[in-house]
Formats: sequence, structure tokens, C-alpha cells
Amino acid sequence: MALVKFLLIFLAVFYALRLIGRWVIGSWIRRVQNAYGTPQTRGASREKRMREGEVKVSGRPADSRKINDNIGDYVDYEEIP
Repeated sequence: MALVKFLLIFLAVFYALRLIGRWVIGSWIRRVQNAYGTPQTRGASREKRMREGEVKVSGRPADSRKINDNIGDYVDYEEIP
């Protein structure tokens, strides 16, 4: 009899936690979706601002590939036939 009572209480608690967890996780997911929006809505607002074919350059990268003239020597070579 004690085993049956334990199983009934265990199943009731398990079922209740499952329902509560589904509700909590669902509300959390809806809150995150509303905060960040869907990719379709973010892209739609960008499409309204820029027409098709327009290009916007936001900045110019720093020229970090300058060659130091003091490194190495120039070697003139000829091809051997």
C-alpha cells in the first residue's frame, strides 16, 4: 500500500513539475523573442532604409600592411634557358 501511495505522489509531483516547467520555459522563450525580434523583422526594417543595389561603407580599415624598406635586399635575377 505504501508503494502505491509513493508512486501516486511521485507521478503527481512529476506531472505538476512538467506542466509548470513548460509554462515557465514558454514564457521565457516568448520574452527573449520579443526582446531580440525575429530575423525576418530585423531584415525588413533594413530593407525599408536601403534600396536594392545600394552599398553603404561604414568605415575604412586601417592600413596595417605597410612594407618596411629597411628589411631585405632586392635581388635581380635572370632566367636560365
